[in-house]
Formats: sequence, structure tokens, C-alpha cells
Amino acid sequence: MKAHQLWLDWKLAQNIQQPGAHSVEQQQQLIQWLKPPMGWYKCNADA
Repeated sequence: MKAHQLWLDWKLAQNIQQPGAHSVEQQQQLIQWLKPPMGWYKCNADA
């Protein structure tokens, strides 16, 4: 279950644009880091 939540967090952070959805204006999404609950770990993979 933890791995699934981590994957969902990663997917959300990728901000993937759907194929065929082209936009002239770039949308910005504010994503705020939240400390994981006790017993959970987050991996920073943007290096």
C-alpha cells in the first residue's frame, strides 16, 4: 500500500500533459511538500 501511495505522489509531481492536449499558455501548478506520516518515507528523485 505504501508503494502505491508513493507511486501516486510521483505521478502527480510529474504533471504529465495528456497526448493531444496542446496549450499556448503554460499552466503552473503549486505543489507543496508535505512531511510523510510516521512510518512512511519519501524519496527525492529530481536530481
